[in-house]
Amino acid sequence: MADGNIFFSGGDRESFTDPVTGSILLTDGTNINRIYTPFDKTTSPWTVGSALAVGRWYPGVLTLNDGTQLIVGGVSVALSLSDYSSGIRNLNPTYEFYPSRGTSVTLQVLKTMDPWNLYPVLNQMPISGKVWIFVGKPSLLLDVKTGAVTNLPDMADNLHHPRVIYPFTPTAVMFPLRPSNNYTATMMICGGTLRDVGVTTTVISSTGSGSNYCSKILPEATNPTWSENFIQWPGTGKVMPNAVLMPDGKILYVNGAVWGTAGGDAGYSLGAHEPSYQTFIFDPITSTFVQGPDFTVGRLYHSGALLLPDGRIITTGNEVANFMDYAKAQAGLCFPFADPAGKSSLDNDPTASCHQPFEYRIEVFTPSYLSLSNPPIISAGYGTNYPKSITYGTTFAVKFDTVATSVSSISFIRYSTTTHSINPDQRFVELVIVTSNATHLTIAAPPNSFIAPPGNWMLFAVGKNGAIGHSITILMTGTSGTTTSETLTTTILPTSTVPAKLADWAFCSLNSDCANACCSSEYSNDGKFKCTPGGTPSKCTGAPLTTITKTLTTTTKSLTTTTKSLTTTTKSLTTTTKTSTTTTKTLATITTTTATTVSAITITISATTTPTTTTKLTIISTTAITVVSSPTTATKLGDWAFCTLNMECTNNCCSKEYSGDGNFKCTPGGSAALCTGNTAITMTTTRKSTTTTATTKTTITSIPTNLTDWVFCTISSQCVNKCCSKQYSNDGILKCTPGGTVCS
Repeated sequence: MADGNIFFSGGDRESFTDPVTGSILLTDGTNINRIYTPFDKTTSPWTVGSALAVGRWYPGVLTLNDGTQLIVGGVSVALSLSDYSSGIRNLNPTYEFYPSRGTSVTLQVLKTMDPWNLYPVLNQMPISGKVWIFVGKPSLLLDVKTGAVTNLPDMADNLHHPRVIYPFTPTAVMFPLRPSNNYTATMMICGGTLRDVGVTTTVISSTGSGSNYCSKILPEATNPTWSENFIQWPGTGKVMPNAVLMPDGKILYVNGAVWGTAGGDAGYSLGAHEPSYQTFIFDPITSTFVQGPDFTVGRLYHSGALLLPDGRIITTGNEVANFMDYAKAQAGLCFPFADPAGKSSLDNDPTASCHQPFEYRIEVFTPSYLSLSNPPIISAGYGTNYPKSITYGTTFAVKFDTVATSVSSISFIRYSTTTHSINPDQRFVELVIVTSNATHLTIAAPPNSFIAPPGNWMLFAVGKNGAIGHSITILMTGTSGTTTSETLTTTILPTSTVPAKLADWAFCSLNSDCANACCSSEYSNDGKFKCTPGGTPSKCTGAPLTTITKTLTTTTKSLTTTTKSLTTTTKSLTTTTKTSTTTTKTLATITTTTATTVSAITITISATTTPTTTTKLTIISTTAITVVSSPTTATKLGDWAFCTLNMECTNNCCSKEYSGDGNFKCTPGGSAALCTGNTAITMTTTRKSTTTTATTKTTITSIPTNLTDWVFCTISSQCVNKCCSKQYSNDGILKCTPGGTVCS
């Protein structure tokens, strides 16, 4: 369910009373909805919900994007397929919702396929939000808001399968949804019962061999068509198989019988009684099967398989564990646990050594990705090192004990439940990694609830070598899937390295970016998100995705750039000090051909001061010099914009007095004595006519060096990482950029 609880709908109409005590052991459950709350130790974990509109046994149930449950089909009493020939019907060809939306609604395909309509395949489509319903051969798209039905092409009634539904039970699965395939849904159905050998009509088979055929369809395609029997797995067929989505994006096929059909009472070993022990692994990307290791515990009727949070898969159940008694049952020596004659003993003949029909063992499959070295390890800390819940279209941070940059992809797999080889809530969504550093990943949540319905999801990190570690559980909340074509339209930043923790008032994206754990715009007078000391917790939300991922322009001046090549032989410039405290020398005169004035020049120099009154400057770089020109009239910078001079600011105060990150900003209300501008490099300009030469004088008091990551810089030699760049700068300002490849 959307809140992480487990929903049970309908059931058997049988009732049992203890013959000794008279207590009720089992009651009619056909009209009952029940909810189980895991880990509820304060009260009973079971809650009885509102009743079904109509009794249902063997219905299909699906969690929708708005958190409601869609309940489809079933019969009003337990069905015996022998009723089909006598015309007796207990059909319930309708669907309804929980919580209730009123009376149940008739679905014609269920009437058409009577009685082969139990446990229909249900999956909500990721683009339109419509529900794909497959009933043996026909399928359709149901608009759960309007009730409109779009019929799709039938699977052909060929010589392979009599019907592709219970009791000729196949299994169905949706391929992983990825941004690279535009979250396109591909549905694949595999296995089931084949027709008996030699049968060429539509006669229903009950003893046919298991199928190893697979067919697929894209229900939301413009013209959906079946690719029937497009692939076979390389082994024996399976009736009642289970399909399990794995964190590496592949699909495991397990369980089932070699021949026969589903159904029958517990211990009825005269039905499908020969287990298929083989496993097969399908890769949706390459459309190939490989055979996996055999399992050892037979899984027949009422078996299941599920993915565990540690990446392993368990197989469970089987109420025909006495399948080895087949010959004895034929001879009348062994009876089912509850046989038609009401015998209380397993053994009709005590010397026959009959077996218990119920399988209590659980078998675990360990995929090869768990044996690879250096799996990504997510840091423990529910709600601190990763969020308890997330909403659609946002980003969130996850901390790792291992190097986070070794993660190549994120697999998001929904908690699910399975019965009778169907698992409608099972779904795999690949998430986008927005940014990464050594300890953290910033991850984009699914765009909408059509792609990822609300509920508990397991987040697996996949290493670059394919290794997979233990998952974390995150509750997906919200109901954003309200349009028919909602997609992720924001631009995702390239993967880059970001500072682990930012100081007060530094620009931020997430609370986890900040040393004070509050990324907010609450006290920001420019509307930007900053690491806010003393912020109100409810407003420490982090920037929305659209704010985080778009490129920001922090100045309003229109700048143009002209590059001039300066080829100079190394020479010495000597200047005589005119005063005891000031040395000023024209370092370069540059003539431009455009009607501009020079506002800045970047040059690399070294200075050696002699004991006399003369300073000797040596040009040690002869590379091209970039001259940044500005219009005659420049727009003043607003409050808290980065600055160099007082004159750049509307408030005429360039200061770091109230700057939490030590950078100079246009500071409203700044102390006059501290409105100094950045004195580390002070520029003075002599402007001439816009059609003549512009002469720039530069007074250099010192050039800062050994600057650390993400500190503002002018040239690469200032940085410890030797890269002054704006490659990963979201405000367009040069910074000492770790891992940069475009260094100025």
